Amino acid sequence: MMVSQFFYEIDESQISKETGDFDIISYLRGISDLSSLCVGGTLVIDFKERCLLLVSNRNIFLCGASYEDAKRLGYDFFSEIVYEEDISLLIQIHRAILNSPYIVEKEIQSRIEYFYFTLRMKNYFQLHERQHYLMICYRMKPIFIDTKIRYGICRLTISGERNSGNLGVYFNDTEKFDKYSLPSRRWETQEGLNLDERDKMILRLAKQGLDQQQIAGELCISYQRIRHVIPELYKKLGVDSMEQAVVVASNHLKLFDNR
Repeated sequence: MMVSQFFYEIDESQISKETGDFDIISYLRGISDLSSLCVGGTLVIDFKERCLLLVSNRNIFLCGASYEDAKRLGYDFFSEIVYEEDISLLIQIHRAILNSPYIVEKEIQSRIEYFYFTLRMKNYFQLHERQHYLMICYRMKPIFIDTKIRYGICRLTISGERNSGNLGVYFNDTEKFDKYSLPSRRWETQEGLNLDERDKMILRLAKQGLDQQQIAGELCISYQRIRHVIPELYKKLGVDSMEQAVVVASNHLKLFDNR
């Protein structure tokens, strides 16, 4: 099966049929059709078979590797693209997701929007000797077969986070999210960031490319006021620049999702 020009060729005979009523072949085709319209990269993981079913043709996320490498190495392909110091963290994150308490009941399964985490990936386009990695955020939509996560549909984008990890699970019916603590190995409910409507509007306008003076004009407030408000917004998001703020809002807060 040639899924599309964005993915390597896959032999349908290699895909397990033990999926109940779930049609993974049609699902993969749908992802392929949409992938060319999405920013970032796409990975589809088969956790049971420890292989990658789809890999985006985006060099920045392939980190200089090839489709053949991904197909040959399967799950171990992560060791080729993830920054060396984060490989053990990736194992911990995947273990926490696969053994999370949310996978037991189908009612909770249906509420999960995605799992979120950040990892450093090898910087294939290294422009400076100190730029050894890129911080990447993974938004992973789990596909359940009974009470186990069989597939992970991962969207990869550049992250504005400062550190690796940041594992959380987001739901489709609440602004709250659950965050995983690696030291305690526990999931804890978080209230979410306290962004008011003005904060959200600033982020939306910034995403459209407006500068601070233009944003002030759109919001009908003074330039001096917007210069005071924006640093407070940075503190809420834990970032240092508007570029990072927009990335965090895009990846972490679902602020720009079309819902």
